[in-house]
Amino acid sequence: MTYAIQTDRLLLRPVAGSDVPLIVEGLSDFRVCRHLARVPYPYHRADAEDFIAWSAALPPDSAVRVIALRHDPAALIGMISYEYSAAENDAELGYWLSLPAWGRGYGTEAASAMVEDAFVRAGHSLLRAAYFNDNPVSGRLLRRIGFVEIGPGTSFSRARACEVQKTRLMLTRERWQSLFPERVVSHQFKNP
Repeated sequence: MTYAIQTDRLLLRPVAGSDVPLIVEGLSDFRVCRHLARVPYPYHRADAEDFIAWSAALPPDSAVRVIALRHDPAALIGMISYEYSAAENDAELGYWLSLPAWGRGYGTEAASAMVEDAFVRAGHSLLRAAYFNDNPVSGRLLRRIGFVEIGPGTSFSRARACEVQKTRLMLTRERWQSLFPERVVSHQFKNP
């Protein structure tokens, strides 16, 4: 099922082929992709096309969304997703924002909405996330929306071509509900 999520300022909509140039533009900045494990640098059109094909094949209990401003739904300022893992019986939250969108609270707004979607619509009971230790802003964002640290780790960064120290976090549906009881089903689902 395709749907979009609206927040106060954002529209989290399904990714489309027309998004390829903006995905490439956003991920062509090393300051963005250095914080992501699976994104290569330099980032090319074929990488974006492969990503869109990969995301289309995800199971329904996963979600990949473009982050756009509500007043300009065609513009892409980032991407956000949660990817279900049957082996782990949980989903992992991931996101990125283009450099001009940094420092405006868009990440927190988008991540809050996707966490709600994962727990309410998809029915997940546990979300995981991680951030590279040299990206403390991402760690603060995740803690702000309820994630708690579960330990250190490493991930290979394709952009950096090396192993990078990371911090692993988790959020249970019960913790999220206790922290944000007002967020029962506050977002709207729409067919784009």
